[in-house]
Amino acid sequence: MGETLEDALARELDEEVGVTLTGPPSLHGMFSNNTNFPGDHIALYLVRDWTRKGDYRQRGEIAETGMFALDALPEPLDPGTNRRLAEIFGARRSVPCGRAKRRRGTDLGGRATRRPSSVSW
Repeated sequence: MGETLEDALARELDEEVGVTLTGPPSLHGMFSNNTNFPGDHIALYLVRDWTRKGDYRQRGEIAETGMFALDALPEPLDPGTNRRLAEIFGARRSVPCGRAKRRRGTDLGGRATRRPSSVSW
């Protein structure tokens, strides 16, 4: 595609949840998801500076979005998501956190998946 990871992050945030970056994201790490998707790699960014469009309406493969405190995230979260949250936030539990649920049977790029999945940031 010719886009950088940061360009892809900005595009996906805008397309999927109506979020626009207002500051630079920080790369937390690169991870693999070989259990569910062999060869899949995940770039996890921490985004502290952003805005969300007031007129945002869910579209595409995102079925549901929401904003939650870390101690009130919808369950279940997969073990990898729980580990990443602990790495980033430690014991802090008052930082708002969002969750976007993909439409059943697609990944964030709209490609068919083997099972429904969700993404938390």
